[in-house]
Amino acid sequence: MLKKIDKPIKPKKILIIGAIGIGNLLMFRPTLKKLRQNFPRAFFSLIVLKKSFAELFTNDPLIDELIIADRALLKGIRKKLNFIRRLRQGKYDVVITTFPANRWEYNLLAYLSGAPCRIAHSYYIKKWCSLSFLQNIKIPLKLATHDVEQNLRLLLPFDISWQKEEIKLDLPLTPDNLAQGEDFLRKNNLLNKLIGMNIFQWA
Repeated sequence: MLKKIDKPIKPKKILIIGAIGIGNLLMFRPTLKKLRQNFPRAFFSLIVLKKSFAELFTNDPLIDELIIADRALLKGIRKKLNFIRRLRQGKYDVVITTFPANRWEYNLLAYLSGAPCRIAHSYYIKKWCSLSFLQNIKIPLKLATHDVEQNLRLLLPFDISWQKEEIKLDLPLTPDNLAQGEDFLRKNNLLNKLIGMNIFQWA
């Protein structure tokens, strides 16, 4: 049975562990929007695995703090311990691990953050070697379901609902971002040679 979050009812600080890569982070953004709508005064921190991932979300109004957990920058016990110490100093109420993240590193990181509520999915394989038991609120996977909805199901412990019609994938772009993109296309003579493909489908 799904455990509901009792304390805090309205979390003040939420840590999000962004799994895998850029595409997976984008698939979580609709969930992040719903969280921000329901907890507008909460402080949101997002952990990303590479500096290049962080650049995508630098201007995202949904995020208050970006934390880079690049393995290349965290070599050695001292750096790893300092990173964990920094997370614990954040005193997060809730930590959410995005989909997919069936690996021990993510589950251990969630536990070491010190957050009393740790939300992630319950996977069908690697239950012990992935250390998934360190998460104390687990959402059952829904087979044959799009990644966007898998992430939205992480809202269930908060009693937050959603409608398919209101869910869309997007990324905030500043005027500078748009100008840089147009400049790149112009320099590479691609302005009239673009083909757009939308592969997002939510059945």
